[in-house]
Order: sequence, then C-alpha cells, then structure tokens
Amino acid sequence: MPVSRTSVNLPGFVGGVFATVFLTKAASYLTPYKLYFSFSSFMYSENGAFRWESLTIKLAIPCLVGFLLFYLPFKWMQVTKGSRINYRNIYRYLAQQAALTARTAGFFAALLLAWPFIVFWDVLQQPVLHHLQFQFACVYFLYFVSFSYFAGLGVDLAKLLLREQLPQPATHDVAGNLAWLETVRTSFMGIVTSGIATYFAAILGRAT
Repeated sequence: MPVSRTSVNLPGFVGGVFATVFLTKAASYLTPYKLYFSFSSFMYSENGAFRWESLTIKLAIPCLVGFLLFYLPFKWMQVTKGSRINYRNIYRYLAQQAALTARTAGFFAALLLAWPFIVFWDVLQQPVLHHLQFQFACVYFLYFVSFSYFAGLGVDLAKLLLREQLPQPATHDVAGNLAWLETVRTSFMGIVTSGIATYFAAILGRAT
C-alpha cells in the first residue's frame, strides 16, 4: 500500500525525539549556565541578558537532529544499495516521510522537555506565577512550533547538501531557487515563532 506524503515514520519519530531530548539534556551539562536555555529560565531574570544566545544554542539541536534524520538514512541507502527492498523503503522515507517526521519529532520533543512544567505548574513554579499558567502555556506552544520548524530546517539543509546525489525523482522540490526559498521560509518561520515566544516570555517574566 502506498505511503502518503503526510505520514510520519515511527522509527524516525522515536529516534528524533530521543536524540533531541538526549542532546538537549547533554547540552545542559556541557553549556555554561548563563548560556543554557531551559523552558523555565525565562521565568527568572538572572540569565535574561543571554536569553537570545542561549535560545540559539537550544534551537540548533532540533536543526541538527532534523539534518541527521535525512542525512544518515540517505548514507545508509547508499551503503546498502544492493538490497532492493532496503533501498525502496529508505527512498520512500526520504521522499515522502522525512520532513514531516522531523517536524513532528521536534514538536513532541519540546513538549516532552516542557511537560513537567506544564503538568506540575502549581508545584514547580513560584506562587506569583500561578495565575499566568495559560499565558505561559501559549508561550510554550510557540516554542514547540519553533522546534518543529528548526527540525524541518535541518531536513531542508540536508537536501540542499545532498541534492546532487539524490535520485532524480526526489529532487523535484530541491532544485535551484525553490530549495533556497523553502529553506529561507522555514528558517524565517522558526525565527519568528521563537522570537515572538521569547518576547512575550520576557514580558510575562517581568510581571513577577
């Protein structure tokens, strides 16, 4: 049965979520404190001066994971090109599933990272923030969307890098100016959503 272009590859999704969460947690230990962005850091003022720099580091992770979700299967397809079944399955993933899989993984990885702060809001947050739960939930959602966009950006960058090696039918959407326009559009949307979220988070943080 043919796979829809809107389908999500389950192994890719699980791997993408795991990689994003793992790398984010690793970054929390390897990144200097003032340059680490957490989903609760914008509620406090001590690292406000570094908010944009730390957010850039944070969003680089889903972008890297999205890149790898396309790049690694493509390289594996090249290595195992003697296997017709394996080649067909990976090609179908690259052509029809990789982009949506990466975006979905980015969104749900961000949701998983922020989940404790959403579910246990009354326990983990300062009492003065309790009445702002809905507003912060909206900010969280914007960050989730920005994670999704940057994961998609990683796939677009991988396509651009590999466009000369991709099979001809898979290059119809990564040719010439269209590829750059799609990459610019994705990065722009990711920057806009994360920028709006950070702006409103700063306003809400000052409300305390």
